[in-house]
Order: sequence, then structure tokens, then C-alpha cells
Amino acid sequence: MSEEPANAGEGTPPESPAGLTECSRLFGHWLASENVVLAISSLDERGLALASLDDKKQPAFGLFDYPGVRAVAAAPDGSLWLSQKLGLWRLENGARTGGFTADKREVYLPRLQHITGDLGITDLAVDGNGALLMCSGSLSIVGKACADASIEPVWKPPFLTKIAPENRCGLSGLGLYDAARHCVSLCSRSDQPDGWKKGYLESGVVMTIQDGSILCEGLSLPRAPRWGQGGLFLLNAGTAEFGRVDLDSKRFVPLCQCPAYPTGLALHGHWAIIAVTEEPPDLPALPVRDSFASRGIKPFSGLLLVDTRTGDIAHNARFENSMKQVTGVAVITRTHAAVALGPHDEKLAPLVTLRRSGPRT
Repeated sequence: MSEEPANAGEGTPPESPAGLTECSRLFGHWLASENVVLAISSLDERGLALASLDDKKQPAFGLFDYPGVRAVAAAPDGSLWLSQKLGLWRLENGARTGGFTADKREVYLPRLQHITGDLGITDLAVDGNGALLMCSGSLSIVGKACADASIEPVWKPPFLTKIAPENRCGLSGLGLYDAARHCVSLCSRSDQPDGWKKGYLESGVVMTIQDGSILCEGLSLPRAPRWGQGGLFLLNAGTAEFGRVDLDSKRFVPLCQCPAYPTGLALHGHWAIIAVTEEPPDLPALPVRDSFASRGIKPFSGLLLVDTRTGDIAHNARFENSMKQVTGVAVITRTHAAVALGPHDEKLAPLVTLRRSGPRT
């Protein structure tokens, strides 16, 4: 199915500025060479940002009205999913579905809202069939979005004896590859309410969804397992490290330490895009805090672009006075310029599209 515009055209006003953003010198060149836009989520009042290029081919960061975004995922069909405390938003590319652009930039329009209640969503992913999967940290399960319930459970940890809103194991991430290698990250294998908070510094694991086999253990607050470049990468947030998994030894091999607290990860080619935040996790003991202080490192909110072949942090962007609680990042491919409209924006009024039969393009 595809859509045709009832009132197509250009001219939607551009995004609001994201405040002062400091980028490394070649950050814009990277966006242009990779032909991507980066979608960044945060818990702030304007919780969605898009990093793209302006008409002068310089980096542009726009903030949009989706308060308190906990996770973000880009789907293969070009749509964008966001999770908030009480539900989900699906944003469609207006240029693809209706011919709408803004100053030659693609426009993301809110098209679907799904109210779930507070599932404590920690990660989102879209599978090969286009189904949205989400990690519910509160229920300690992976589930699908569905029209008649908050969530349709599709997997729970093999040690879990009860599905209840008790955040038992600290379910923190979902990595999709194929049926045998879909995996999740857990802060511990606890089956007690909030039990993951006991011994979380070394009890994290990554396990397969298929049979619960362990891919990696001995982790400290693992997040965002991602398959790419022939291997499995993830964030070891408790030590502020990014690295890959040695599948033979089931150990984590650090590639670099982030100069801030890592919260989200996306892979694109041989690049890792890491979302970092200046606000540390609300936990009583996190040794990396002392490490930062002893080395004079002041954590910041922003993005790191890491070459997975070398572990070098090649580019970065720092958000100042705009996004202090960054939660995730996703890569929108095949475009270098995009904006979005919030669900209550009056500029949505003329952007009407009609569904018609035929393949979507």
C-alpha cells in the first residue's frame, strides 16, 4: 500500500534550533559521506533531535516536541519509532508517502500513537517482517506492539517465574540478527523484584532469545547489543566502555572508553554511533564516576562516532543547554537532511495524504 498527497508541496517551516551544539571538525563531512541522518532520543522536554545537514552542508541539529523519549528505532521502510513513558509514536517520511518536503529536507510526520501504559521500555527494534519489538524493563520481557493490549509477550528469560511490573532482571537491550542469534542484554539473572540492583557491577549477561544460551557474561550494566561487521557489539555502561563480544570465551573486549555515560548504540557500516549523557545512572555505586573525576573528565551529552576497526573516536557532537538526558540513537539511511513535526504542530493541518493500492515507494 502507498499514499498519494491530497495537498503535496514544499515549504514546511524548518525545525527549531537545538541550542548551541559543538561538533568535531569533520562531523558534517561524515554525515554527507555516509548519506545518513541521526535520530537522537532524550528524556528532556523536547525529546527528539535529528542531526543532518543544512543547505550549506553544515551540521544542523533540530529539536522536536516529543517529551521524554526513552528509546528510538529506525525501520527498514523509512519510518521512525519512539517510545515515551506511556506509549509509542510512529513517524512516517512525508517525502516518501506524500511528496512533502521542507526546503528540500525530508519531513517526518506523526501517523500512529499507541498507548501502552508504563512498560519501562529500554530498547526498540523492528524485525524483518516489519513488526516492532520492545524490551519492557518493568515486566522483564520482550514483546510486540499490538492494537488490543499494551504488549504481546514473545519472550521472557528462562529463569523468570512470574511476569509482573517488578523490574526483576534489568532487561536493557535487544539485538536482532537471525532466529538463532537474536539476543538480549540483562543486568543480572535475578528473579526477585528489583533484584538486578544487587551485584549489578559484574552480573550482566547477553543471552540468546532462542534457547537462553549465554553469549557474554561478567558485564556491568550492559546495554544495546548490536550485530554487525561479523560480530556482536555492545555498551558496558557501568564502565563506560564500548566493545565487542568474544563469542568463544564469552567475554567482553573493550574497544574504547567513552568520555561520558553511554546509553544508546547504532551500527552503520564499520561505524558505531554511541549516544552518551552527562547525567549518570541513578545507582549508588558506579566506579566509572571516580575514574572520570580522577582524570579530569567532565561527562557531556551528545554523540560519539567510533571506528569499529580501530576503536578510535573519530568524531563527536556535544549538546549544550538542549539535551541533558540522552537515551538512544538510530540511523536513518539514504538521506542527509530531515526535520520532524510534533503531534500538536499546526503545520500538520495541510499535510494530508490518501491511501491507495499498490506498492509503497
